[in-house]
Amino acid sequence: MVEGVVVDVLLRNPHSQIRMEAPDASGRAAVWILELDDITDLANQGIASDTLSIGDKIQIVGHPARDGSNSLFVRRLHRPADGLDYEED
Repeated sequence: MVEGVVVDVLLRNPHSQIRMEAPDASGRAAVWILELDDITDLANQGIASDTLSIGDKIQIVGHPARDGSNSLFVRRLHRPADGLDYEED
């Protein structure tokens, strides 16, 4: 699981994207690229363009990039502040 703060949200087809800052192993902020389903699949689960905001603290579980970069395809997203949960279908 990766925990961090949303810095950008782009809902689009074929895949939506969130940029998130999370501390790396040394405690410095690292940017993560989070890929999600297309906008139709997200909308079917209640995720709209105004659901996530810059500054939201989120927790992510997903499939990491094969190249070892700070990138993953999101399987589950949780926002502790209000209990928002998203799970890839």
